[in-house]
Amino acid sequence: MLTVVKIAGSGAAAYGQYLEGRTVAVDAGDYYLSQSGELVEAPGRWLLGAKGAETLGVDTDGAVAAEQFQAVMEVRNPATGEQLRASGAGGSAVAAIDATFSAPKSVSAVWALASPGLRAEIEAAQERAVDAALRHATEFVPMVRRRVDRSIVLRETPAELIASSWRHTTSRAVAGRAPDPQLHSHVVLHGAVRQGDDRVVAIESRAWLVHQREVGAAYRAQLATEFRALGFGIEAGTGRGGRYFELAGVPDGLLQQWSGRHQQVRAAIDRRLAERVSELQGQVDAGGSGTDAAAGRLAALERSGQLLPAEQRAVAMRTRAAKGKGGLQTAGDLDRAWYEAAREHGFDARSVQALLHESGRVVDVAEPELAIERRILERLTEFDATFAAREARAVALEVSAGGDPAAGLAALERLRERREILELADGRETTRAHRGAERAAVAAARALADETAPAVAQELVDEEVSELRSALALGGAQLAVEQEQAMRVACSDRRLVVIVGQAGTGKSTALTGVARAHQEAGRRVMVTSTGAQAAERLTSEFAQAGVDAAGYSTMALQAAVRRGAVTLSPEVTVIHDEAALASTREQAWLLEAVAESGARIIEVGDPRQSGAVGAGG
Repeated sequence: MLTVVKIAGSGAAAYGQYLEGRTVAVDAGDYYLSQSGELVEAPGRWLLGAKGAETLGVDTDGAVAAEQFQAVMEVRNPATGEQLRASGAGGSAVAAIDATFSAPKSVSAVWALASPGLRAEIEAAQERAVDAALRHATEFVPMVRRRVDRSIVLRETPAELIASSWRHTTSRAVAGRAPDPQLHSHVVLHGAVRQGDDRVVAIESRAWLVHQREVGAAYRAQLATEFRALGFGIEAGTGRGGRYFELAGVPDGLLQQWSGRHQQVRAAIDRRLAERVSELQGQVDAGGSGTDAAAGRLAALERSGQLLPAEQRAVAMRTRAAKGKGGLQTAGDLDRAWYEAAREHGFDARSVQALLHESGRVVDVAEPELAIERRILERLTEFDATFAAREARAVALEVSAGGDPAAGLAALERLRERREILELADGRETTRAHRGAERAAVAAARALADETAPAVAQELVDEEVSELRSALALGGAQLAVEQEQAMRVACSDRRLVVIVGQAGTGKSTALTGVARAHQEAGRRVMVTSTGAQAAERLTSEFAQAGVDAAGYSTMALQAAVRRGAVTLSPEVTVIHDEAALASTREQAWLLEAVAESGARIIEVGDPRQSGAVGAGG
């Protein structure tokens, strides 16, 4: 994965000392662990082009000397002592940006158990993957600002980057245990050489944050290629959204055990999240002038289940206190601790050697060109209806993990040339298939809206309205005017009815009366929703009211209709609950199936309460 953090001028010296400190053993030789119990690492290396190397007066292939690094962290040119680049607004300057490229946990596990020779090859593969990611960023990320006049600022790709890379192999130590293996590289972005005038300028951190997924995908795609060349099998499509990869054959239990630092940070974030919810709830309960704002922040926090990125980073930083060595003194001690942990999961150095013969084992990669193109198209609109060019490149790189990253990018361009990917007026893109689904959904909705069917008898509707009104009155409530209107429209001659209502406004109560009236009129009632639980919940409420309805997730309903287990017909009423959660593809299929079968459909939900789970809505 890739994380991007700005290094403020006030913290640059301390951060520089941290990176330098990991390269120097406190005791004689690099055989001993550092004071925090972590491995002593190799010195940093410069990542420079010819112009950057000439400007700084350093060797592009050389190690980073302490005095040189101190100078660039102070935004000074190590060759001349002069200011390296212009200061930011207010006369201050962000010292650098830390882009940290972390290998998948299985890669770190294999590195920890590998022979010295294989460790060196893995470390070289990590360096090449980082270099590939920076080349990609230089080509595609518009990280350099050029002011044309007072009101116009252009953003361009740089001619070169001025950066240093610091490879680390362990996570920060956690109290009471050995540090976990974690192969990662801190790439410190000091500046960029601007195209045209060769000036050294600042890098805009926002550009890196916006392109974070894309640059991270370029790194992982190259790393997967490197490991396949070493002889390892690749399991592609792992993790959130199928964006990541792991090495085949490394036990999941070991990967979980060696995620101690991640678990420590996650626990701290969860504690802070609970505290924040409690704080906001207290403000809401207390009332006062800030109640509405606190209620809004509370709702947003509960909906997302996450702190803001800046607050998450702050929480992670607070957990970075120096930890003890847990009795470990030397690199050999740490190796033995790792070997013992791995053996508990039936994995050891011999297991690593066995994996070297798995290079042919690649899941979902190295497919024929058409298969790669198909997977790119599927992934592009898996969750969103539109996407930026950078997101398309990220997907192309992710699906090519273990194969050739260049082939993934080439496939993306072929799709654009054949207009399988369409550019929209605002500069974003969508796929021809998704646009087709949107048009199909709209056409089916219009067809249903233009047609009528026999209405439920008026006396049945009146009876249900009266029964609901009486039942609510027993509890001290009453049937709202809007609820009665919704019931009457849903029992009319309309084949398509849309009911919009916020949570708690009585949609389910009104639907119970609607379902009873339709059943009394001899119709079969089906309930569907994106989530099976929502469909089951409404079906259960109907059952308590005497309605024999069948409930399905929309995916399950589609499968049942296709295999003939369920038949839609003019005698069927489909109630689509929480319809705002439905993706465009779900809506297109459901509306077309209802339109073609002669059935009628009642769409119920609130688009302000929740958005579609899949692309569109």
